[in-house]
Amino acid sequence: MADMPNAEKLWSRAKTHLAAREFDAAKPLLEQALVFWPHSSEIERALKTVKALEKQLHELLQEYEQALKTRRFYRARQQNEEILRLDPQNSSARSDQALITKYIESAERWLRKADNAANRQEAEAFCLRALREVEDCPRA
Repeated sequence: MADMPNAEKLWSRAKTHLAAREFDAAKPLLEQALVFWPHSSEIERALKTVKALEKQLHELLQEYEQALKTRRFYRARQQNEEILRLDPQNSSARSDQALITKYIESAERWLRKADNAANRQEAEAFCLRALREVEDCPRA
């Protein structure tokens, strides 16, 4: 076990990254620690968790990109929050927040106009405008 000090250092650094939800940084440290400390149940469990989170994040990002492309911004907002919960450093999701908010606020302005419309035809026209902004607008 001459390599145990190396394994412990790597494991310690990996735990710091895990605590900060920096999974990309933790994963190679965990893999290296397993080389020095094979069959460590703690390290294996942590690596398994990181890989599961990576898979979950990958699938979520694919769904999220599709929601953005199809202008389903309410769904995208929920997915954006989940992405940032899993990966707080995700710069793409952070930068998309303003765009998502812009479209949702625009749709909601159209809906407020529909609420105050002079007649049903005008209200329907405003609702259609809201749907053009946000495909999954719940009230439109």
